[in-house]
Amino acid sequence: MWPFLSSIHVCSDGVAVAPYTIMISNEQIIQTIKDAVEPLEFVFGLFEGGAIAFGREDEYSDIDLHFIVDDDRSIEVLPIVEKALLGLAPIKDKFELPEPTWFGGHQTFFRLEGTPEWLMIDCAVMKNSAEDKFLQPEEHGNHIIHFDKTGIHDSLPSYDLANTHALIRDQLPGMAAQMTMFAHLPSKFVKRGKNIDALHFYRGLILTPLTKLLRMKYDPTRFGWSPRYLYDYLPEADVQKYERLNFVADAADLSSKIDEALAWFLELHSELKDRYER
Repeated sequence: MWPFLSSIHVCSDGVAVAPYTIMISNEQIIQTIKDAVEPLEFVFGLFEGGAIAFGREDEYSDIDLHFIVDDDRSIEVLPIVEKALLGLAPIKDKFELPEPTWFGGHQTFFRLEGTPEWLMIDCAVMKNSAEDKFLQPEEHGNHIIHFDKTGIHDSLPSYDLANTHALIRDQLPGMAAQMTMFAHLPSKFVKRGKNIDALHFYRGLILTPLTKLLRMKYDPTRFGWSPRYLYDYLPEADVQKYERLNFVADAADLSSKIDEALAWFLELHSELKDRYER
């Protein structure tokens, strides 16, 4: 998809060798990984998600790969992936998500030598027994299926929109109560001259719940996704307003934006309360 030139300085015994140039594409990276794991009987599926699943991929997109594997052998997959990548280029950076991971599987991010800094290869290994495999198209987009040996994608449960609406309805009262109790904190710290504290509370106590309400209104399926992809769901006027509220020039600007963001929160909350309590 996005081919690039990779210039790699190879060193032998500490002596620099003249660089050589290779051409690698996203497709080549993915095919290399697929060739390494598809023959393994304990790897049941390989799916590609992220931006490409939503049709948003561009030259800055990374590669998001999702492996569904046998529970008892899930730990074996990422070392095999790493070995396969080394056949393409040296691995420049590697980050393993600390275990136990929040989703119960394993996840490692790779960056190959000579590739753009934004081209991460995000490899998430999901155990086959996991109830939520993060493949629901309504929430996670339309994954590219590189292989699916056991019909995983076809057997996904139907998306429960009514349950999503119920979760939103149940959260609205608590969000209002929290805002009523704590909304004064950012302004209090502005008055104290503690602007770093004020900014912290503004982002955490006002902008964060405001963001959730915007998602509930315009993108309820992903209302817990924070600001991710909001540009694709908000009307342009709301995008500009929300973006402006996120950038603060000084204490006076912060005070003004606290009031504006709070007023917007209350407006949205009233609208959503009417919508979901009918």
